[in-house]
Amino acid sequence: MNSIRMVTAIMIMAFSIMWSSMVSAQEGDWSGNINLFGGQKSLNKDDWSDDLLDLSIQNEFGIKIDFRQEDWPASIAIDYLYSSADDSGSGTFFDPFLGTFSGSEKVKGEISELHLGLRGIVDLPSPIRPFIGGGACLFTAKQSVDLSVSGLGSFSDSDTDNTVGVWFEAGIYATLAEHYNIGVDFAYSEGTVTLFDESTKVGGFHYGLLAGYHW
Repeated sequence: MNSIRMVTAIMIMAFSIMWSSMVSAQEGDWSGNINLFGGQKSLNKDDWSDDLLDLSIQNEFGIKIDFRQEDWPASIAIDYLYSSADDSGSGTFFDPFLGTFSGSEKVKGEISELHLGLRGIVDLPSPIRPFIGGGACLFTAKQSVDLSVSGLGSFSDSDTDNTVGVWFEAGIYATLAEHYNIGVDFAYSEGTVTLFDESTKVGGFHYGLLAGYHW
């Protein structure tokens, strides 16, 4: 499933959950949050940068959902995050088949994370709500390379892999006018895939802002 289809499926699921929970909430049974996330993801520099290119800091966006019955100790959390970065440069390269040559290179990295787990939200006698969470994570990572070699033309290649890992988070948000959330979120995820026959860490540190709706 590509990123667009995954986002669409999660959005449909999110709004279905939100609608059914909001209907049930009228009887005092359910509460939850649906928040948009925007920020950055910091990856392992040894895997995502070299002397010429750096993809280790990626722009990231996503959606974070949680819901629970009032007597549950924690909420069920379902999150989707997508990060990407690209960089280019020119210089002298070495290839086992081509040897040493001059040219230019453009590389793009994309990573999606589907989080499933629990989120504990502290309800204080104020609009402020700290939270912590964690669980399992499904990673999909893709790396694309466009190489232009002097005298030989252009070459393109890409590789994709999936893996399962873990995620943890902590943050805080305020609910204004009983329904509107704003806040900050910090998370860490861990997982390893194989891209172009190299073991590559695709987890990292996530940090950004939240904005959404509480019911």
